Amino acid sequence: MKNLLFGSLLVLLQSNLFAQFNEVARSKSFREPAEGYMDIVQLKNGHTALIVKELKKTMELKIYDEKHLQKVSKQIRPKFPLIDNAGSRMRAVFEINGQLVFFFRNVEDRVPVLRRMIIDPANGSIVREDKLGELRRELWGFSRTDFYIIKDPNSDQYAVALSNESEKEPTKRLTVIMYNGRHEETARARYEPSPDNYDMVNFTDIGFMGPDLYCLGFASKLRSKGKENVVFTAALAAGQSSFRHTELNFTLNKDIQHAMMRYNPVSKRIMLLTYIPGKQDWTIGNTWLYHLELSDPNNKTGEEIQPVAIQQIAAETFGKREKFDGVPVNLFVYEDGSYTLAFEDIEDQTQRLPSAQNAIPFRIGDLGLMHYNADRQHVKSWLLPKEHFMWAGGQQPFYHHRQEECAVQFNREDQFKTFQIARVDGKDYVFYNDLAKNEEKVEKGKNKRIIGITFCSAFSFPLGPIRFRKEACFSEKARGRTTCGWA
Repeated sequence: MKNLLFGSLLVLLQSNLFAQFNEVARSKSFREPAEGYMDIVQLKNGHTALIVKELKKTMELKIYDEKHLQKVSKQIRPKFPLIDNAGSRMRAVFEINGQLVFFFRNVEDRVPVLRRMIIDPANGSIVREDKLGELRRELWGFSRTDFYIIKDPNSDQYAVALSNESEKEPTKRLTVIMYNGRHEETARARYEPSPDNYDMVNFTDIGFMGPDLYCLGFASKLRSKGKENVVFTAALAAGQSSFRHTELNFTLNKDIQHAMMRYNPVSKRIMLLTYIPGKQDWTIGNTWLYHLELSDPNNKTGEEIQPVAIQQIAAETFGKREKFDGVPVNLFVYEDGSYTLAFEDIEDQTQRLPSAQNAIPFRIGDLGLMHYNADRQHVKSWLLPKEHFMWAGGQQPFYHHRQEECAVQFNREDQFKTFQIARVDGKDYVFYNDLAKNEEKVEKGKNKRIIGITFCSAFSFPLGPIRFRKEACFSEKARGRTTCGWA
């Protein structure tokens, strides 16, 4: 049985605690699902929403008030079916204009359908249900279609993107719809390819950069001796019906295969983080960070990010032969304009493992962090030793960023093997589940791998002047049996 502990990240974001996090309240115990998905939403009025959908069962919604007392417990039964096949899932849930807004990807008769459901958190009643769009019929076992939902962090406007990369007609590959807080459509546009007639166009990120929505993509020509590949942006503002397309000329023929965007509220620029994998080993590549002007993204400054400081810490901790081969997984930008780059040592063991059913293919190793101030000066780096093994694939560069807007999916405890970072009263913390004995092993240059989380505890790592500092989130009494999944 599990309990929802309100000493976790949700309440932590509003607390003044530093060392050990106190348990503010504890919910009634509930059985943790083995399959399905869940999400937690912190509402603006101080209430907390817990959503759990177990496979082949009804979705459950629980609302806790600002005193952490349960006020609503209800089974949610929309008119449309909550399908449990492989391609169906809850894509996202947000608070918009005081309501809970759910987005579901349903595969209905092999057709991906995007559905929206709006719930009143005061009583758990369904206010509205909509079908927002659908994509072309899927082939069994193969899909290059999906829906993406993004909310503006500074307002109640949001957008949905319908992506269909297998569509033969280029103008049907991406459609984006913007909505205001009243769920009224404010903009709709189809992506029109540039006149260069690229053979392939793939979209990799979407987000609000200030009030406007930006899509980030890769374009390439398969039969060209000149402009073979380029990164581009496509911007859309409320009231518009077409994108503002900009090819980023400084990316021409650089073979950038991974990228993500953030908006810096102080510099009011787009921060574009890119990764060029090595030809022999994709985990050994080049990371570049660019700062782009909104009005002219080609007006930029950029620098190559080399985690030399993290490598030095690794050598000091584990010996001179130790190497940190981390790839970028996320970029965190703060209100004061400072930012932190996160790298993880990721190893795909698929080719080296036997074809045993219980083989675990992905190893997620040490976490390296590099912090910069608003003037783009490197301030401090940290190395947090860890070694988690995951059953699910897809842990590529920026995988951590891709998971941010998605509901947490239960998959053989993989949901408990990732990290979270939070800023609390100007202080930064990292959280992940680990073994208490690893604190002693790290001092000896060792680290015990984690496959199951039965004996793990939730730990916090204050990012201060100390190189490595580890603290249990909860009391000594709970250590060894407390597990936190960060939603």
